[in-house]
Order: sequence, then structure tokens, then C-alpha cells
Amino acid sequence: MRPARAGDRAAAAALARRCGAAALRGPAQVALDREGRLLGYVTHGPVDPDDGWRTVHDPVVDRATLSKAAAARLVERLLGADPAVGAPPATRIRYHQRDPASPLRGTAAAPGRVPDPILIRAGFTRWLRRLRMEHTLTVTQPPPQGIAWVTYRPHLDGRFRALFRASFRGSLDRAYARAAEDPATAWAAARRDAGRAAPHLWILARTAAGRDVGLCLLDPPGIYPTFVVFYLAVLPSARGHGFGRLLAAEAVRRAAAAAGRPPRHPLRLTVDLDNLPAVAAYRAAGFHPRQAHTLWLRPAVVPQEGTPPPPGQAGVATPGL
Repeated sequence: MRPARAGDRAAAAALARRCGAAALRGPAQVALDREGRLLGYVTHGPVDPDDGWRTVHDPVVDRATLSKAAAARLVERLLGADPAVGAPPATRIRYHQRDPASPLRGTAAAPGRVPDPILIRAGFTRWLRRLRMEHTLTVTQPPPQGIAWVTYRPHLDGRFRALFRASFRGSLDRAYARAAEDPATAWAAARRDAGRAAPHLWILARTAAGRDVGLCLLDPPGIYPTFVVFYLAVLPSARGHGFGRLLAAEAVRRAAAAAGRPPRHPLRLTVDLDNLPAVAAYRAAGFHPRQAHTLWLRPAVVPQEGTPPPPGQAGVATPGL
């Protein structure tokens, strides 16, 4: 196994077509047989500048020439491969495991679900489960009474930032926990990632008494072919009064207005499956579950047996459940 080279692209593309899988892209590792034929590959996304994590995509292997057991072993090796060669270093590797469980089929990888034992042997630890939800934007709810919606403006940045900071630290969504101690960096990332194109889709909820209780940051179609709820939260002290549902409904109205008629793009979000209040609020606003997945993490480098870890990696540990 070695890093992918330009000459591997044609063989990888042919394998992807046979398997109905994603083509080789970005930093990748390939596995070859003794004659130099490509047996499989795995690709990695770019390093997230905010947390140093890199996403590994579904490995693809040639089931036509491998037994099921051999294919499973190759998937394990590919998932445990070091992507650092020829790529910016990462602190952790993240893998999105599709739910519900399904056995290895066709190829021992995409499309499908890599079984837990293979991920564990490849050095991964289960982190949390996420649910993807979508709204078609074809039906919206009337605006509520008693709530004022404040659209982002540069002179209001401090107000939005303060509400983000307060809600971020007390978030019920564990995906934000890794950065909860550094909300300033998280806000800068939000400004860069979600606010770069459409700050008019950033909204703040204020009660009739003049109290800011929550905010929603929407991202328009661009990197993703949908509108995205980048962040939605209610202050911990304001929870339990239905503000989350109202924010979600306003997000739908704003996205629908921007999408036109008929809507060209749906509205998408992901949420921690254990964040039951948020899931209920999104359902009440008309979002429908589409796909669940489990997030797994491992150190960026999995040392081979008998090999000491490289400098800077010895202390890296993956979080538990």
C-alpha cells in the first residue's frame, strides 16, 4: 500500500465505476497486488482548519478478485492507513458510518456500511450519532406573534457574537463540545464558513420584552447543493418555551424566500440524535429525517505493531461515547 500517484487515476476510476463508488479524489492511499494491479483505495478530505481533523471516505475494494475475508482485511488496512504522506498533517481522522447496519456486500465498502469490528481494529473509537434532516421548503408556517427577528448587520456583530458564545457553551449538541472552550475561534469559523455569502440569512430571536433568546445561522447553496442550518441554538435560560421550534420555522421561511418558487434547493441540517429537544423542534417545523450516521474518530497515525508513534502523536487519544 502506498500514496496514490497520477498513474493510479484511470485504474481507480474503472474500479469506482464497477463498484458504484465515489472516484478517487484528494490525498489517497492505494492497495496493489504483486503484479501492480489496483485492488482498492481510500481518499481523505482536507484538514479542517478549526479542529485539525480530516475525514476519511468510504474505502473501495475490488470484490471481484477478493474473497469476503480478504476484502474485509483490505478495508481495515485502508482505513488505518496514514494519509500524512504528501498531505497537510491532521490530529484526528473522522469516519461517517452509515446507519442502519448492513453487511459487507458487493464491494466490501461503498455503498454500504463498514462493520464496527473493522473500524475498531483500524484504530477508531465510536464518538456520536448524527441525524440528517431536510425540509423541501414547499410549505412554510405563518410568522409567530410576540417574536421579533433581527437580521445580521455588521454593527450588530457583538450582539450576535455574545448570543452565540452563551448558547454555544451550553449546547445540547455534543458535536460542538470539542470547541466549547474556545467560542471565539468557533465564531470566527462561523463568520468565515456561513457568513461569507449571505449574512442576511443570519437571524436573532428577540422577545416582546426585548430579550435575545436564540439565533440561527443559515448557509446558502454553494459548497453544498442545499441551504444548510449551520448553527441554531437557544440560550440555556430560555429553553423549554418553544423558541427552538420558532427559530427552525423562521429558518424555513428565510430559506424558502431565498430559494424562489418552486424551490430550487431544500434546507438541510444535521443534529445529535441524543439532542431530543432539537430533533422535536425540527420535526415540528416540518423537517423530515433522511439518514443517520455514526461518527468514529482515531488518531491521525495508527502505529504499526512494534513501531513507536511518530513525534507529536503519542499523546493523541480519541474521545469515548
